[in-house]
Amino acid sequence: MSDPLKVLFVEDSVDDVDLLVHVLRKGGYQLEYQRVQSAVDLRLALKNGPWDMVFSDYSMPGFNALEALEIVREHGDLPFLIVSGTIGEETAVAAMKAGASDFLMKGSLVRLLPSVDRELREAADRRLRQELQDQLARVGRLEALGRLASGIAHDFNNLLMIIAGSSEIMLEMITERDPLREEIEEILKATRHGTALTSQLLSFSRKQTLTPRPVDLNHVIDSMGKILQRVLGTAIRLECELDPGLRRTRLDPHQFEQVLVNLAVNARDAMQDGGQLRIQTANAVDDSQRAVVRLTVSDDGAGMSPETLSRLFEPFFSTKGPGRGTGLGLATVYGIVTQSGGVVEVESRVGEGTTFTLEFPSTEQEAALDCLPRHPAAGCLVLIEDETAVRRVVARILERAGYELHPAASAAEARVLCAQHRGRVQLVISDILLPDENGVKLARELLDADPGLRLLFISGSRHAFELCAPLGPSVTTLEKPFLPERLLDAVAAALET
Repeated sequence: MSDPLKVLFVEDSVDDVDLLVHVLRKGGYQLEYQRVQSAVDLRLALKNGPWDMVFSDYSMPGFNALEALEIVREHGDLPFLIVSGTIGEETAVAAMKAGASDFLMKGSLVRLLPSVDRELREAADRRLRQELQDQLARVGRLEALGRLASGIAHDFNNLLMIIAGSSEIMLEMITERDPLREEIEEILKATRHGTALTSQLLSFSRKQTLTPRPVDLNHVIDSMGKILQRVLGTAIRLECELDPGLRRTRLDPHQFEQVLVNLAVNARDAMQDGGQLRIQTANAVDDSQRAVVRLTVSDDGAGMSPETLSRLFEPFFSTKGPGRGTGLGLATVYGIVTQSGGVVEVESRVGEGTTFTLEFPSTEQEAALDCLPRHPAAGCLVLIEDETAVRRVVARILERAGYELHPAASAAEARVLCAQHRGRVQLVISDILLPDENGVKLARELLDADPGLRLLFISGSRHAFELCAPLGPSVTTLEKPFLPERLLDAVAAALET
Protein backbone atom coordinates (compact mmCIF):
# COMPACT_ATOMS: atom_id res chain seq x y z
CA MET A 1 0.00 0.00 0.00
CA SER A 2 1.13 3.56 -0.71
CA ASP A 3 2.12 5.81 2.18
CA PRO A 4 0.18 9.11 2.30
CA LEU A 5 2.36 12.21 2.03
CA LYS A 6 1.33 15.87 1.98
CA VAL A 7 4.00 18.03 0.33
CA LEU A 8 4.24 21.78 -0.14
CA PHE A 9 6.38 22.81 -3.12
CA VAL A 10 7.98 26.27 -3.19
CA GLU A 11 8.81 26.33 -6.89
CA ASP A 12 8.22 28.57 -9.90
CA SER A 13 8.60 25.73 -12.43
CA VAL A 14 5.58 23.47 -13.00
CA ASP A 15 7.77 20.97 -14.90
CA ASP A 16 10.18 20.62 -11.97
CA VAL A 17 7.27 19.96 -9.60
CA ASP A 18 5.85 17.33 -11.97
CA LEU A 19 9.23 15.56 -12.01
CA LEU A 20 9.44 15.46 -8.19
CA VAL A 21 5.83 14.25 -7.94
CA HIS A 22 6.59 11.46 -10.43
CA VAL A 23 9.62 10.27 -8.45
CA LEU A 24 7.76 10.34 -5.13
CA ARG A 25 4.76 8.44 -6.47
CA LYS A 26 7.02 5.89 -8.14
CA GLY A 27 8.72 5.47 -4.75
CA GLY A 28 5.43 4.39 -3.14
CA TYR A 29 4.00 7.63 -1.80
CA GLN A 30 0.34 8.58 -2.18
CA LEU A 31 0.84 12.27 -2.79
CA GLU A 32 -1.21 15.34 -1.96
CA TYR A 33 0.57 18.56 -2.86
CA GLN A 34 0.35 22.27 -3.54
CA ARG A 35 2.71 24.61 -5.38
CA VAL A 36 3.46 28.18 -4.26
CA GLN A 37 6.06 30.68 -5.44
CA SER A 38 5.74 33.72 -3.17
CA ALA A 39 5.96 34.53 0.52
CA VAL A 40 2.27 35.47 0.69
CA ASP A 41 1.14 32.19 -0.89
CA LEU A 42 3.53 30.19 1.34
CA ARG A 43 2.15 31.74 4.54
CA LEU A 44 -1.42 31.06 3.42
CA ALA A 45 -0.64 27.44 2.50
CA LEU A 46 1.08 26.81 5.83
CA LYS A 47 -1.92 28.26 7.65
CA ASN A 48 -4.23 25.89 5.74
CA GLY A 49 -2.00 22.82 6.43
CA PRO A 50 -0.96 20.51 7.94
CA TRP A 51 1.95 19.42 5.74
CA ASP A 52 4.44 16.59 6.10
CA MET A 53 7.31 18.17 4.17
CA VAL A 54 8.41 21.24 2.19
CA PHE A 55 10.47 21.16 -1.03
CA SER A 56 11.92 24.46 -2.19
CA ASP A 57 13.90 25.67 -5.18
CA TYR A 58 16.81 27.81 -4.06
CA SER A 59 16.25 30.81 -6.32
CA MET A 60 12.96 32.14 -7.73
CA PRO A 61 11.90 35.52 -9.09
CA GLY A 62 11.60 37.80 -6.05
CA PHE A 63 11.91 34.90 -3.55
CA ASN A 64 14.49 32.32 -2.39
CA ALA A 65 14.84 29.21 -0.24
CA LEU A 66 16.34 30.96 2.81
CA GLU A 67 13.38 33.35 2.98
CA ALA A 68 11.01 30.40 2.57
CA LEU A 69 12.86 28.48 5.32
CA GLU A 70 12.46 31.37 7.74
CA ILE A 71 8.70 31.46 7.12
CA VAL A 72 8.36 27.66 7.48
CA ARG A 73 10.21 27.68 10.80
CA GLU A 74 7.67 30.19 12.13
CA HIS A 75 5.02 27.48 11.71
CA GLY A 76 6.88 24.51 13.18
CA ASP A 77 9.68 22.03 12.61
CA LEU A 78 8.73 20.68 9.17
CA PRO A 79 11.37 18.85 7.12
CA PHE A 80 12.66 21.41 4.57
CA LEU A 81 14.51 20.06 1.52
CA ILE A 82 16.16 22.34 -1.03
CA VAL A 83 16.08 21.01 -4.62
CA SER A 84 17.95 23.27 -7.02
CA GLY A 85 19.93 23.18 -10.23
CA THR A 86 22.07 26.22 -9.47
CA ILE A 87 23.12 25.86 -5.86
CA GLY A 88 26.86 25.66 -5.14
CA GLU A 89 28.57 23.79 -2.32
CA GLU A 90 29.20 26.87 -0.16
CA THR A 91 25.59 28.00 -0.61
CA ALA A 92 24.33 24.51 0.26
CA VAL A 93 26.40 24.44 3.47
CA ALA A 94 25.06 27.89 4.43
CA ALA A 95 21.49 26.66 3.84
CA MET A 96 22.08 23.60 6.03
CA LYS A 97 23.47 25.82 8.80
CA ALA A 98 20.35 27.98 8.49
CA GLY A 99 18.19 24.92 9.24
CA ALA A 100 17.49 23.18 5.94
CA SER A 101 17.13 19.40 6.30
CA ASP A 102 18.99 18.47 3.08
CA PHE A 103 19.81 19.76 -0.39
CA LEU A 104 19.53 17.90 -3.70
CA MET A 105 20.49 18.70 -7.27
CA LYS A 106 17.65 18.66 -9.81
CA GLY A 107 19.84 16.81 -12.28
CA SER A 108 20.51 13.94 -9.83
CA LEU A 109 17.52 12.82 -7.71
CA VAL A 110 18.98 9.44 -6.71
CA ARG A 111 19.04 10.58 -3.05
CA LEU A 112 15.51 11.96 -3.09
CA LEU A 113 13.61 8.92 -1.75
CA PRO A 114 16.20 7.96 0.93
CA SER A 115 16.28 11.58 2.08
CA VAL A 116 12.49 11.76 2.28
CA ASP A 117 12.31 8.47 4.22
CA ARG A 118 14.97 9.69 6.66
CA GLU A 119 13.39 13.08 7.25
CA LEU A 120 9.95 11.56 7.83
CA ARG A 121 11.37 9.16 10.42
CA GLU A 122 13.26 11.94 12.18
CA ALA A 123 10.17 14.18 12.14
CA ALA A 124 8.13 11.38 13.73
CA ASP A 125 10.82 10.94 16.40
CA ARG A 126 10.80 14.68 17.11
CA ARG A 127 7.01 14.68 17.49
CA LEU A 128 7.18 11.72 19.87
CA ARG A 129 9.89 13.39 21.97
CA GLN A 130 7.86 16.59 22.09
CA GLU A 131 4.72 14.71 23.15
CA LEU A 132 6.67 12.97 25.93
CA GLN A 133 8.15 16.28 27.07
CA ASP A 134 4.68 17.86 27.09
CA GLN A 135 3.32 14.94 29.12
CA LEU A 136 6.20 15.20 31.55
CA ALA A 137 5.59 18.93 31.93
CA ARG A 138 1.87 18.31 32.59
CA VAL A 139 2.72 15.67 35.18
CA GLY A 140 5.10 18.09 36.85
CA ARG A 141 2.43 20.80 36.98
CA LEU A 142 -0.10 18.35 38.41
CA GLU A 143 2.36 17.13 41.04
CA ALA A 144 3.13 20.70 42.08
CA LEU A 145 -0.56 21.57 42.27
CA GLY A 146 -1.18 18.33 44.15
CA ARG A 147 1.38 19.21 46.80
CA LEU A 148 -0.05 22.71 47.10
CA ALA A 149 -3.63 21.42 47.35
CA SER A 150 -2.69 18.80 49.92
CA GLY A 151 -1.06 21.43 52.11
CA ILE A 152 -4.00 23.81 51.77
CA ALA A 153 -6.45 20.97 52.49
CA HIS A 154 -4.64 20.08 55.73
CA ASP A 155 -5.06 23.59 57.15
CA PHE A 156 -8.54 23.98 55.70
CA ASN A 157 -9.64 20.69 57.26
CA ASN A 158 -8.67 21.94 60.71
CA LEU A 159 -10.79 25.06 60.22
CA LEU A 160 -13.75 23.00 58.98
CA MET A 161 -13.44 20.67 61.98
CA ILE A 162 -13.60 23.61 64.38
CA ILE A 163 -16.62 25.12 62.61
CA ALA A 164 -18.50 21.82 62.24
CA GLY A 165 -17.73 20.55 65.74
CA SER A 166 -18.65 23.80 67.47
CA SER A 167 -21.85 24.08 65.43
CA GLU A 168 -22.92 20.54 66.33
CA ILE A 169 -22.30 21.23 70.02
CA MET A 170 -24.35 24.44 69.82
CA LEU A 171 -27.24 22.58 68.18
CA GLU A 172 -27.29 20.14 71.07
CA MET A 173 -27.47 23.02 73.55
CA ILE A 174 -30.45 24.87 72.07
CA THR A 175 -34.12 23.98 71.59
CA GLU A 176 -35.82 23.11 68.30
CA ARG A 177 -37.58 26.50 68.29
CA ASP A 178 -34.54 28.62 69.07
CA PRO A 179 -34.20 31.38 66.41
CA LEU A 180 -30.46 30.67 66.16
CA ARG A 181 -31.01 27.07 65.12
CA GLU A 182 -31.61 27.91 61.44
CA GLU A 183 -28.45 30.04 61.31
CA ILE A 184 -26.33 27.28 62.87
CA GLU A 185 -27.75 24.74 60.42
CA GLU A 186 -26.74 27.07 57.56
CA ILE A 187 -23.22 27.14 58.99
CA LEU A 188 -23.17 23.34 59.01
CA LYS A 189 -24.48 23.21 55.43
CA ALA A 190 -21.68 25.56 54.28
CA THR A 191 -19.17 23.41 56.19
CA ARG A 192 -20.31 20.32 54.30
CA HIS A 193 -19.84 22.17 50.99
CA GLY A 194 -16.33 23.12 52.12
CA THR A 195 -15.65 19.50 53.06
CA ALA A 196 -16.73 18.37 49.59
CA LEU A 197 -14.42 20.92 47.96
CA THR A 198 -11.51 19.75 50.12
CA SER A 199 -12.29 16.18 49.14
CA GLN A 200 -12.08 17.18 45.47
CA LEU A 201 -8.72 18.87 46.01
CA LEU A 202 -7.36 15.75 47.69
CA SER A 203 -8.84 13.47 45.02
CA PHE A 204 -7.15 15.12 42.05
CA SER A 205 -3.87 15.25 43.99
CA ARG A 206 -4.32 11.55 44.85
CA LYS A 207 -4.03 12.32 48.58
CA GLN A 208 -7.60 11.36 49.40
CA THR A 209 -8.10 8.63 51.98
CA LEU A 210 -10.31 5.95 50.40
CA THR A 211 -12.11 3.08 52.12
CA PRO A 212 -12.16 0.39 49.43
CA ARG A 213 -14.23 -2.78 49.65
CA PRO A 214 -15.60 -5.30 47.12
CA VAL A 215 -18.38 -3.50 45.25
CA ASP A 216 -20.95 -4.38 42.57
CA LEU A 217 -20.90 -1.35 40.24
CA ASN A 218 -24.34 -2.29 38.89
CA HIS A 219 -25.80 -1.93 42.37
CA VAL A 220 -24.20 1.50 42.86
CA ILE A 221 -25.41 2.72 39.44
CA ASP A 222 -28.96 1.42 40.11
CA SER A 223 -29.07 3.19 43.46
CA MET A 224 -27.84 6.43 41.83
CA GLY A 225 -30.39 6.38 38.99
CA LYS A 226 -32.80 8.97 40.40
CA ILE A 227 -29.99 11.26 41.53
CA LEU A 228 -28.30 11.13 38.13
CA GLN A 229 -31.58 11.87 36.33
CA ARG A 230 -32.11 14.92 38.55
CA VAL A 231 -28.58 16.08 37.75
CA LEU A 232 -29.19 15.65 34.00
CA GLY A 233 -32.60 17.34 33.94
CA THR A 234 -35.68 16.50 31.90
CA ALA A 235 -34.14 17.26 28.48
CA ILE A 236 -31.56 14.46 28.74
CA ARG A 237 -32.51 10.78 28.73
CA LEU A 238 -30.52 8.36 30.89
CA GLU A 239 -30.04 4.82 29.58
CA CYS A 240 -28.24 2.09 31.53
CA GLU A 241 -27.04 -1.18 29.98
CA LEU A 242 -25.65 -3.18 32.90
CA ASP A 243 -24.06 -6.61 32.49
CA PRO A 244 -25.97 -8.96 34.86
CA GLY A 245 -22.87 -11.15 35.25
CA LEU A 246 -20.60 -8.22 36.14
CA ARG A 247 -17.67 -9.10 38.39
CA ARG A 248 -17.03 -7.07 41.51
CA THR A 249 -14.21 -4.58 41.91
CA ARG A 250 -12.56 -3.17 44.99
CA LEU A 251 -13.09 0.56 45.51
CA ASP A 252 -14.67 3.15 47.76
CA PRO A 253 -18.39 3.21 46.80
CA HIS A 254 -18.93 6.77 48.04
CA GLN A 255 -16.04 8.07 45.94
CA PHE A 256 -17.36 6.12 42.94
CA GLU A 257 -20.71 7.88 43.38
CA GLN A 258 -18.80 11.17 43.13
CA VAL A 259 -17.23 9.95 39.88
CA LEU A 260 -20.67 9.19 38.41
CA VAL A 261 -22.09 12.57 39.42
CA ASN A 262 -19.10 14.47 37.98
CA LEU A 263 -19.35 12.61 34.67
CA ALA A 264 -23.10 13.28 34.56
CA VAL A 265 -22.56 17.00 35.20
CA ASN A 266 -19.92 17.13 32.46
CA ALA A 267 -22.32 15.40 30.02
CA ARG A 268 -25.21 17.70 30.96
CA ASP A 269 -23.15 20.80 30.27
CA ALA A 270 -22.16 19.36 26.87
CA MET A 271 -25.82 18.71 25.86
CA GLN A 272 -27.41 22.14 26.15
CA ASP A 273 -30.18 21.16 23.71
CA GLY A 274 -30.83 17.76 25.27
CA GLY A 275 -29.72 14.29 24.28
CA GLN A 276 -28.92 10.93 25.78
CA LEU A 277 -26.44 9.73 28.40
CA ARG A 278 -25.57 6.03 28.16
CA ILE A 279 -23.98 4.14 31.05
CA GLN A 280 -22.72 0.62 30.27
CA THR A 281 -20.90 -1.99 32.33
CA ALA A 282 -19.10 -5.10 31.12
CA ASN A 283 -16.43 -7.63 32.06
CA ALA A 284 -13.29 -7.19 29.97
CA VAL A 285 -9.56 -7.90 29.70
CA ASP A 286 -7.05 -5.05 29.49
CA ASP A 287 -3.87 -4.88 27.38
CA SER A 288 -1.90 -6.82 30.02
CA GLN A 289 -4.50 -9.62 29.99
CA ARG A 290 -5.74 -8.60 33.43
CA ALA A 291 -9.44 -9.15 34.18
CA VAL A 292 -11.13 -5.77 34.61
CA VAL A 293 -14.56 -4.29 35.15
CA ARG A 294 -15.30 -1.73 32.41
CA LEU A 295 -17.60 1.27 32.78
CA THR A 296 -18.48 3.33 29.70
CA VAL A 297 -20.22 6.71 29.94
CA SER A 298 -21.19 8.25 26.56
CA ASP A 299 -23.06 11.42 25.63
CA ASP A 300 -24.42 13.06 22.45
CA GLY A 301 -22.96 16.42 23.34
CA ALA A 302 -20.87 19.01 21.55
CA GLY A 303 -17.64 17.02 21.90
CA MET A 304 -14.18 18.42 22.49
CA SER A 305 -11.29 19.60 20.38
CA PRO A 306 -7.85 17.91 20.62
CA GLU A 307 -6.58 20.97 22.51
CA THR A 308 -9.30 20.62 25.16
CA LEU A 309 -8.74 16.85 25.39
CA SER A 310 -5.04 17.37 26.08
CA ARG A 311 -5.87 19.44 29.20
CA LEU A 312 -9.06 17.68 30.25
CA PHE A 313 -7.87 16.35 33.60
CA GLU A 314 -5.88 19.42 34.64
CA PRO A 315 -7.24 20.90 37.88
CA PHE A 316 -8.96 24.29 37.54
CA PHE A 317 -9.09 23.95 33.73
CA SER A 318 -12.58 24.65 32.43
CA THR A 319 -14.20 25.70 29.17
CA LYS A 320 -17.27 26.94 31.05
CA GLY A 321 -17.96 30.57 31.75
CA PRO A 322 -17.26 32.34 35.06
CA GLY A 323 -19.33 31.04 37.96
CA ARG A 324 -20.06 27.70 36.27
CA GLY A 325 -17.91 25.19 38.11
CA THR A 326 -14.50 25.05 39.76
CA GLY A 327 -12.70 23.12 37.02
CA LEU A 328 -12.09 20.28 39.50
CA GLY A 329 -14.79 17.82 38.40
CA LEU A 330 -12.86 15.76 35.85
CA ALA A 331 -9.59 16.19 37.77
CA THR A 332 -11.42 14.59 40.69
CA VAL A 333 -12.59 11.73 38.46
CA TYR A 334 -9.02 11.09 37.34
CA GLY A 335 -7.69 11.22 40.90
CA ILE A 336 -10.29 8.79 42.32
CA VAL A 337 -10.02 6.30 39.44
CA THR A 338 -6.22 6.14 39.42
CA GLN A 339 -6.00 6.03 43.21
CA SER A 340 -8.39 3.05 43.07
CA GLY A 341 -5.99 1.20 40.74
CA GLY A 342 -8.03 1.93 37.63
CA VAL A 343 -7.48 3.78 34.35
CA VAL A 344 -9.61 6.31 32.50
CA GLU A 345 -9.58 7.05 28.77
CA VAL A 346 -11.55 9.61 26.75
CA GLU A 347 -12.62 9.70 23.11
CA SER A 348 -14.25 12.84 21.74
CA ARG A 349 -14.68 14.81 18.55
CA VAL A 350 -16.30 18.16 18.01
CA GLY A 351 -19.95 17.61 17.16
CA GLU A 352 -19.82 13.85 17.80
CA GLY A 353 -20.09 13.56 21.58
CA THR A 354 -17.74 12.15 24.22
CA THR A 355 -17.09 8.68 25.66
CA PHE A 356 -15.35 8.06 28.99
CA THR A 357 -14.07 4.52 29.53
CA LEU A 358 -13.10 3.53 33.08
CA GLU A 359 -11.49 0.18 33.93
CA PHE A 360 -11.00 -1.22 37.43
CA PRO A 361 -9.28 -4.48 38.47
CA SER A 362 -11.92 -7.13 39.12
CA THR A 363 -12.18 -9.23 42.28
CA GLU A 364 -14.06 -12.45 42.92
CA GLN A 365 -14.67 -11.60 46.57
CA GLU A 366 -18.22 -11.14 47.78
CA ALA A 367 -19.29 -7.60 48.52
CA ALA A 368 -18.90 -6.83 52.19
CA LEU A 369 -21.94 -5.83 54.21
CA ASP A 370 -21.98 -2.27 55.47
CA CYS A 371 -20.91 -2.12 59.09
CA LEU A 372 -23.62 -1.39 61.61
CA PRO A 373 -23.24 1.91 63.47
CA ARG A 374 -21.00 1.62 66.48
CA HIS A 375 -21.95 3.03 69.88
CA PRO A 376 -19.34 4.62 72.14
CA ALA A 377 -18.44 2.97 75.43
CA ALA A 378 -16.78 4.41 78.54
CA GLY A 379 -12.99 4.60 78.49
CA CYS A 380 -9.92 6.64 79.37
CA LEU A 381 -8.44 8.51 76.41
CA VAL A 382 -5.42 10.74 75.74
CA LEU A 383 -5.80 13.31 72.93
CA ILE A 384 -2.69 14.83 71.29
CA GLU A 385 -3.41 17.81 69.01
CA ASP A 386 -1.26 20.95 68.67
CA GLU A 387 -4.04 23.11 67.18
CA THR A 388 -5.74 24.62 70.23
CA ALA A 389 -9.15 25.12 68.64
CA VAL A 390 -9.21 21.63 67.10
CA ARG A 391 -8.13 20.09 70.43
CA ARG A 392 -10.89 21.98 72.23
CA VAL A 393 -13.64 20.86 69.81
CA VAL A 394 -12.57 17.20 69.79
CA ALA A 395 -12.25 17.19 73.57
CA ARG A 396 -15.77 18.60 74.04
CA ILE A 397 -17.26 16.00 71.67
CA LEU A 398 -15.60 13.10 73.51
CA GLU A 399 -16.33 14.42 76.99
CA ARG A 400 -20.01 14.96 76.15
CA ALA A 401 -20.10 11.33 74.96
CA GLY A 402 -18.97 10.17 78.40
CA TYR A 403 -15.26 9.51 77.87
CA GLU A 404 -12.61 10.38 80.44
CA LEU A 405 -10.31 12.58 78.36
CA HIS A 406 -6.81 13.93 79.00
CA PRO A 407 -5.81 16.47 76.29
CA ALA A 408 -2.19 17.25 75.38
CA ALA A 409 -0.71 19.86 73.03
CA SER A 410 2.56 18.02 72.39
CA ALA A 411 4.29 14.65 72.52
CA ALA A 412 6.08 15.67 75.72
CA GLU A 413 2.78 16.41 77.49
CA ALA A 414 1.32 13.13 76.21
CA ARG A 415 4.22 11.12 77.71
CA VAL A 416 3.54 12.67 81.11
CA LEU A 417 -0.20 11.96 80.91
CA CYS A 418 0.30 8.34 79.79
CA ALA A 419 2.77 7.78 82.62
CA GLN A 420 0.40 9.30 85.18
CA HIS A 421 -2.53 7.14 84.06
CA ARG A 422 -0.60 4.00 83.04
CA GLY A 423 -2.83 0.94 83.11
CA ARG A 424 -5.96 3.06 82.66
CA VAL A 425 -5.39 4.70 79.28
CA GLN A 426 -7.09 2.55 76.64
CA LEU A 427 -6.75 4.75 73.55
CA VAL A 428 -4.39 7.50 72.38
CA ILE A 429 -5.82 9.83 69.72
CA SER A 430 -3.07 11.74 67.95
CA ASP A 431 -2.35 13.89 64.93
CA ILE A 432 0.54 12.34 62.98
CA LEU A 433 2.53 15.53 62.39
CA LEU A 434 3.24 17.10 65.78
CA PRO A 435 5.33 20.26 66.31
CA ASP A 436 7.90 18.65 68.63
CA GLU A 437 7.99 15.07 67.34
CA ASN A 438 6.65 12.65 64.76
CA GLY A 439 3.46 11.03 66.10
CA VAL A 440 4.52 7.61 64.77
CA LYS A 441 7.74 7.68 66.81
CA LEU A 442 5.76 8.55 69.93
CA ALA A 443 3.29 5.76 69.19
CA ARG A 444 6.09 3.16 69.00
CA GLU A 445 7.37 4.32 72.38
CA LEU A 446 3.90 4.14 73.96
CA LEU A 447 3.25 0.67 72.51
CA ASP A 448 6.55 -0.61 73.87
CA ALA A 449 5.48 0.55 77.34
CA ASP A 450 1.90 -0.77 76.99
CA PRO A 451 1.40 -3.38 74.20
CA GLY A 452 -2.36 -3.42 74.83
CA LEU A 453 -2.76 0.26 73.99
CA ARG A 454 -4.89 1.27 71.00
CA LEU A 455 -4.06 4.18 68.70
CA LEU A 456 -6.29 6.38 66.55
CA PHE A 457 -4.45 8.72 64.19
CA ILE A 458 -6.27 11.74 62.76
CA SER A 459 -4.94 13.68 59.77
CA GLY A 460 -6.00 15.41 56.58
CA SER A 461 -3.36 13.70 54.44
CA ARG A 462 -3.29 10.19 53.06
CA HIS A 463 0.51 10.42 52.85
CA ALA A 464 0.62 10.93 56.61
CA PHE A 465 -1.50 7.81 57.15
CA GLU A 466 1.01 5.78 55.14
CA LEU A 467 3.65 6.62 57.78
CA CYS A 468 1.76 4.73 60.49
CA ALA A 469 1.16 1.52 58.48
CA PRO A 470 4.18 -0.34 60.05
CA LEU A 471 2.56 -0.07 63.50
CA GLY A 472 0.15 -2.87 62.60
CA PRO A 473 -3.40 -3.66 63.73
CA SER A 474 -3.23 -1.58 66.92
CA VAL A 475 -3.73 1.52 64.74
CA THR A 476 -6.88 2.91 63.13
CA THR A 477 -7.15 6.18 61.19
CA LEU A 478 -9.67 8.98 60.70
CA GLU A 479 -9.46 11.66 58.05
CA LYS A 480 -10.11 15.30 58.83
CA PRO A 481 -12.52 17.00 58.73
CA PHE A 482 -15.07 14.83 60.51
CA LEU A 483 -18.41 15.41 62.17
CA PRO A 484 -18.95 14.27 65.78
CA GLU A 485 -20.71 11.01 64.84
CA ARG A 486 -17.78 9.93 62.67
CA LEU A 487 -15.34 10.67 65.45
CA LEU A 488 -17.39 8.68 67.97
CA ASP A 489 -17.73 5.75 65.57
CA ALA A 490 -13.97 5.77 64.95
CA VAL A 491 -13.18 5.85 68.68
CA ALA A 492 -15.58 2.96 69.34
CA ALA A 493 -14.06 0.97 66.48
CA ALA A 494 -10.54 1.59 67.78
CA LEU A 495 -11.50 0.45 71.28
CA GLU A 496 -13.10 -2.71 69.86
CA THR A 497 -10.01 -3.60 67.77
